[in-house]
Amino acid sequence: MDKETGMGLALSLIDEDASAAGFAGATTAATMMAIVHRRYGRPDVLEHTEVDKPVVGDDDVLVRVHAAAVHPGDYFIMTGVPTVVRLAFGLRRPRNGIRGMDVAGRVEAVGRSVQGLEPGDAVFGRSSTGTLAEYTRAPADNFAPKPVNLSMEQAAAIPVSAFTALQALREIARVQPGQTVLVTGASGGGHVRRADRQSPRRRGHRRVQHSQHGPGPVARCRPRR
Repeated sequence: MDKETGMGLALSLIDEDASAAGFAGATTAATMMAIVHRRYGRPDVLEHTEVDKPVVGDDDVLVRVHAAAVHPGDYFIMTGVPTVVRLAFGLRRPRNGIRGMDVAGRVEAVGRSVQGLEPGDAVFGRSSTGTLAEYTRAPADNFAPKPVNLSMEQAAAIPVSAFTALQALREIARVQPGQTVLVTGASGGGHVRRADRQSPRRRGHRRVQHSQHGPGPVARCRPRR
């Protein structure tokens, strides 16, 4: 089983359970279904199994998962390769076996200190407790209201990649309005590159895209509007 098939199966299993059960009684249930791996390896280490439902802390939000996305980072954590990822996620086995970081769904419960989000709100964001599950939990600051013009599936594909691109522009490169930003490999399919193409324009920067078409490079300059 290749990685695309394995991850696709993981998402489809969650979707089937959600639609079949309708999440009936999920508010009071102590367990949930999730895609789990208890050891590093190829996609065949993934299990669709019952696990404990996340406990909400004072600053946390519990989200009922409607859509979750996967990207190369999830694959690296699943396989434990490159081995440097094990320093953060567990040397011999994953500390948290539920994979996935990107999510969109509806707020199920909020902690006592949470303000601005209420049960029933449509949100999207990221979670380190795993999103290939019926529910996920994270600090309230990790979530934002889902834009009304995006579907759950579209919103779930945004968080980690967009945050990575924004962090690179704002905190590492410290790009200022009016400066020129060079986005290399701009025509590629990577989510981070897609976000890099959008962020400069929205922040008032001049963007230069560099991509590869045929034998030679193509550069496009788009001035600020």
